Formats: sequence, C-alpha cells, structure tokens
Amino acid sequence: MSIEKSLDIIYSFYNKVGKNVPLDLHDSEFRNPDFTKQLLCRCDTKLDIGKNIIIVGSKGKGSTAEILAEILKRHGARVGLFKSPHLVDFKERIQVNGQKISAEDFNRLTTQLKEPINNVGSNISWPGYLGPNAILLAMALNYFNEHQTDYNILESGRGGEYDDTFMLGRNIIFTPIFLEHKYRLGKTIKDIAQTKINALNTKTTNAICSKQVNDVVLPLFKKKAHEHNISSKIFEQDFRVSSVKHNKTYTEASLEIEKEIYNLNFPHIPLYIMENFANAAAAARFFCEMDLNEKKLNEMSHNLTLDGRCEVMTVEDKTFIFDGLVSSESAREVSLFIDSLPTKGKKGCLLALPKDKDLEGVVDVLKSKFDLLILTKASKTQYPFENTISSYNDILVSDNPTDGLKTLYNNKITNICVFGTQSLLGEVKKYIQTC
Repeated sequence: MSIEKSLDIIYSFYNKVGKNVPLDLHDSEFRNPDFTKQLLCRCDTKLDIGKNIIIVGSKGKGSTAEILAEILKRHGARVGLFKSPHLVDFKERIQVNGQKISAEDFNRLTTQLKEPINNVGSNISWPGYLGPNAILLAMALNYFNEHQTDYNILESGRGGEYDDTFMLGRNIIFTPIFLEHKYRLGKTIKDIAQTKINALNTKTTNAICSKQVNDVVLPLFKKKAHEHNISSKIFEQDFRVSSVKHNKTYTEASLEIEKEIYNLNFPHIPLYIMENFANAAAAARFFCEMDLNEKKLNEMSHNLTLDGRCEVMTVEDKTFIFDGLVSSESAREVSLFIDSLPTKGKKGCLLALPKDKDLEGVVDVLKSKFDLLILTKASKTQYPFENTISSYNDILVSDNPTDGLKTLYNNKITNICVFGTQSLLGEVKKYIQTC
C-alpha cells in the first residue's frame, strides 16, 4: 500500500463528515476524546499514561515538543514524538529519537488499523466523526510501544478538553495561549483559555505553565491545578531565562531551574524560542526527574535550529525566513528577530492566516517592516483563509503562494519572509527547493 492510500484511510471520515461540519460549531458539539479511546481499545493499544507528556497551547507547542524530545534523548532516554501538522513530509508526525517513521511502517500500521477505524468511525453519529489526528495518534502510540520508548511527547491539537490527547498523559505543558480558533473554542480569550486549561484533569499529576501574555491564563491554570491537586511549576516563579546577552556570533543566556543555573549559548534566535527551551528543560527536570547536564544542554542549544520557527534559508541570492506566527504577540517577537539580522536589500512578506486568527493584529505589527506585503492562502487546508483586509490599501492579494512568490521576485525582493500556517510554510519550501 502507498502513502497516498494510507492517507485515504486516515482521512476517510474527515472527508465523509468532517468537511461538512459547520464552521460555527463549537468543538464541544462534535469532538469527543472518547472516539480516540474507543479506537485505542479496538486496537488493543497498551497505554502507560505515566510516560506520556502532553503539550497544549496556541503557540510554541511544536518547538517545545521537539526540544524536549531532544533533551531527553541526549540524556539517555528513548523518546517518541507525535506532532501536528507536518511541514514537508507527512511522516514527520511520528518519530522515535528524532527519526521519522518509515513509509513501510506507516503503511503497515495503517493497514492494521483499517478494520478498527471502520468499526469505530461507522458508529459515530453526526456531526461527530473519527478524525485523522485520532487515527494518527493511535498509530503513533502503537509504534512507540513497538520501539519500547521511555517517554512519549504528544502535541495536542487546537483545544484541550476536546482533544484526542485528553486524559492520555499525567504530565502537561501549557505553552502561550492566544485568541485563536474563535469559531471552535469560544469568542473570548477567557473562553479559549478555559477550554485549553481544562486539559488538566483527575489523571494529571504534574503541569507546567509557560510565560503567558494574556492575564486571564495564569489564574485559570492555578485554579484548575488546585482543584485537582496537581503539582505545578510556573515560568518566572520556578524556572526562567535570565542574563540574556547578544554577542556578534551567538547569544548568551542563563537557564535557571529552581536552584540550578545552566549557562548556555544560543544562535541568534528570538527570546520566545529560548523560553520554549526553558519550558522543555523544566519538564525534563520536573516530570522526568532528570539531572540535567550543562554540557549536553549547551551542545544542543549552541546549534539549535527548528524547522519553520524563525528558520533562515539562503537560496542563491535570496534569504528566506520562515515562521508559523499566528498572532500579534508572536509577530512582535519575530519582528525583533528580523531587525537583528544583517540583511541587505528589499524586504518582502508572504502571509497566510485562516479567518479565525489575528490577521489585522499581525498586519499592524508587520506593515512597516516590509517594502511589499502579500496576503495569500495555502493551497491545501481545511480552514477558510482571509483574502481581503479592508484597513489597508497597500497590501497585495495573491490567490496562491506560487504567484505571490513570483510577484516578490519580479519586484527584486531579496529578503523574503514567509509567515503563517505550517501548510503555507511547507508549500513554499517545496516550491523554492524544486525551482
């Protein structure tokens, strides 16, 4: 069986049902983690929720997951990583010790799950359905069991209490939570934060709350952790990044975890990535009780690169910067990073955000940074994209990323920022690498 046929099976119920779910329907009305648990039961998946670490939030989930997996691996653990979405290769979503699943194993596991998928999916009433992430999560957990992992890092989807990962791990990291997915999670930041914070449950024993820019998030976290008697650690209180100093070739920073201090060197990256590093290191210390080795942390931090997170790529005479920013807050952090780069020539931006993201807030931050800003949309996506922005008449609109890139090239833009969804970033990467 091919990858394409496997994906047909994985997306079978989404294509039949999910595509037709009204966009204004709240997650509580059609998503149910019990669907995932039914599938896991049908597959006879062995669950050890004590070794599962779930990552919930709006921004920084993927980078925190990848950093944590690498820290644990460098300290001797065997680590499974489940993440979504992928950037270029669908198989990126399931990894063990940094190696993505092979096509053969991906197709084999899909074949093994075909009958359970049909049994569970066929018995779910409208508008509910067995989604692709539930199926991929089952495949990942079975794959991790085959490889006898010590820990599994599971990246949550958009929500918390309605996600496929709900109640599948005793340890949870909350990355920054922003106003997003308003048509699925709620109209206010409090509604959205509460849905995500409700990932804390009776099975949770430990939780970490990263730096939050919205004041409503931390009180909700503290309240929920107290209700369930969860041991919690909070950025700035129990761990932090301090003494940040920029040199010509790298950035010095100290990572403080309770009474321990680790002096690290980073490449020139935004502060938020260093904070994600701190979240991951704190999780390794608090969740896994690892004695962190400064030398191993430094070997990792010094060469830290993350696909699609302020990732710099040079192709011939052009410099590309990729980042999956989705909010004005993350746009500000990325803007500081752009300002720090020794770039020459004209700057342009290709931007794609779904309708439920903070498009106008992002544009407000970015508009003065670029000679040309083009709004576009990813070609393959399940979400509707905003293709107009009435507040500004100097922003161009392109029907697809390829035409947008050609417009930037024709205007002799040599520094090109690609911002927005992972689907956009992956699509642009494929294009520039094949041209």
